[in-house]
Amino acid sequence: MHVFMAMGFLHSLACSLVPSSQATIILLAFMATLTHQSSLVRIPGSNSTFAGDGIALLSFKSLLSDPGDALSSWSNRTLHFCNWYGVTCGSHRHPERVTALELDSLNLRGSISPSVANLTFLKRLHLAGNYLNGFIPPEIGHLSRLQDLDLSHNALEGEIPASLSQCSDLRNISLEANYNLIGEIPDALFSLPKLSWLNLGTNNFSGCIPAGIGRSPSLTAVMLSNNSLTGTMPPSLGNLSTLTNLLLSQNSLTGPIPASLGNCSKLISLYLRMNRLEGEIPESLSYITSLKYFDLSYNKLSGMVPSPLYNLSSLVRLSLASNHFIGMLPPNIGHTLPRLRYLCVMGNQLEGPIPPSLSNASNLQLLDLSLNKFSGLVPSNLGRLQNLSQLTLGYNRLEARNASDWSFFTSLTNCTNLKWLDLSSNPLAGNFPRSIANLSRQLERLLLADLQMSGQIPREIENLKGLQKLDLSYNLLSGNIPGTIGKLHNLVQLTFSGNKFSGPIPASLGNLTQLEELRLERNNLQGNIPKYFINYMYLNMLDLSYNQLSGTIPSEVLSISSLTKVLDLSHNSLAGSIPSDVRKLNLLIRLDISENKLSGRIPSALGDCVTLNYLFMEGNFFEGDIPVQLSNLKSIQRI
Repeated sequence: MHVFMAMGFLHSLACSLVPSSQATIILLAFMATLTHQSSLVRIPGSNSTFAGDGIALLSFKSLLSDPGDALSSWSNRTLHFCNWYGVTCGSHRHPERVTALELDSLNLRGSISPSVANLTFLKRLHLAGNYLNGFIPPEIGHLSRLQDLDLSHNALEGEIPASLSQCSDLRNISLEANYNLIGEIPDALFSLPKLSWLNLGTNNFSGCIPAGIGRSPSLTAVMLSNNSLTGTMPPSLGNLSTLTNLLLSQNSLTGPIPASLGNCSKLISLYLRMNRLEGEIPESLSYITSLKYFDLSYNKLSGMVPSPLYNLSSLVRLSLASNHFIGMLPPNIGHTLPRLRYLCVMGNQLEGPIPPSLSNASNLQLLDLSLNKFSGLVPSNLGRLQNLSQLTLGYNRLEARNASDWSFFTSLTNCTNLKWLDLSSNPLAGNFPRSIANLSRQLERLLLADLQMSGQIPREIENLKGLQKLDLSYNLLSGNIPGTIGKLHNLVQLTFSGNKFSGPIPASLGNLTQLEELRLERNNLQGNIPKYFINYMYLNMLDLSYNQLSGTIPSEVLSISSLTKVLDLSHNSLAGSIPSDVRKLNLLIRLDISENKLSGRIPSALGDCVTLNYLFMEGNFFEGDIPVQLSNLKSIQRI
């Protein structure tokens, strides 16, 4: 079939170069070469000499669009096809047979021509990182010498051709990130005796992982993450004695983790996150001494973590997040896991103290113990973790009663790479630590919400120039909001809700032009709403409710076109009428101006705010009729 496709292509090519009578002669000449098994075809009017593989290449190119002209050399009639871009030919016995076609990341479009199957000496076919669509040609199964097939990061669709199992020398298959590949994984693939690398991740494959996977003794990597696979993990996975990487994350796998996986003694990476796995962690996994990356997060696993797992000194990444594990972290965890860089056990039911020995895991970059039941003091030696970039201890039962209990905070000033610090929702009482000013200049997120901190925010907070998110909400902080906050020019979210701040909103906040969310509700702020809010080009949420603000609603506030989520000015002492500029809030979802002293008529311009879901205006002194234009608010759910 491919011979005739090539003949048809040659006839088309000849017709484009010479009169039709000569085109027939060319076609007959090509047929003669097939009959006599000659390797060359000469095109009249050209100096180019094409072997049979050259014709197959041109046929392959005929279904492609090449907007970047990456294949310009393929149009050079004087250049031998073995010298075309991306083409490699053999040597010695078969110098004019194509052995590799490597056209990765060239912005190619179109489909893969079945004529590629005529490149019968092909060992490597790499077309990754393009925009190829259509089906994978089943004719590829005729490439008996093919060893390496990489079609990843395209837009291919349909099923994996079962004929691939006929490529008896095939070692590497990568179809990752085509998104639209569907169907079940062919069991026949696992009959390939030399198959070593199988990457089918980020597609839409369904069905179960074939039990026949255990028939592939050479497999070193199985990557099936981000598909729609169901069923249980086959125990036959334990037969893969050479397996180093098993990635099954983001599927819908159920049932237990098979204990037989402990037989995969060369495993380095085991990623099972975001499935529906149940049961306990098999203790057998604790004895895979090569294991470095172990991620079971976001499943339904339960029970106690096997204690030998914490002795697996090879571990670099351990994530058990969002399961139902119970028990405590062992006191010596920092000594037994010295190579650990990433420890995440958030969202479980772990309890007891945070082991001070964690400070000995000097390579730690991320430590997330949030959403558990850890109690006691935060270890004061965590500052020894020089490489720490994220420390998340929120939503536990950690305590601080006096200044000495806050010594850990001062020690964290030694963590010069710290970018994320979250202590939220713990009973940490006492004055706001002044050592905050000495935290890492790289700090981007500082989340200290729902503690029991009192006192005032130090002016020196201005030193944290890299801050993007600052949340001090629901504490007992008082005094004025320091004007130095206005020097934190990178702030995107600023949340001071639920404190006892008083005085005016600082004028310096007008310098925070990157803000997307500003929440100052439930304080004792006084004075007028600043007009400089119009400087906020990205602000989508502004909440000033439950304060003692007075004056009128500035038209500048109603001119913030980026406001899409919330504008809440309720429960203040605002007076005057609603400016007609309110019509500019035509992307806003929630507007609350209730419980103020507003008066006058409700502006008909409100009818232009067609995206409003929630509109609250009660508790004011409005008069007159309700504008008929409010009937334009088709999305209203509550008013």
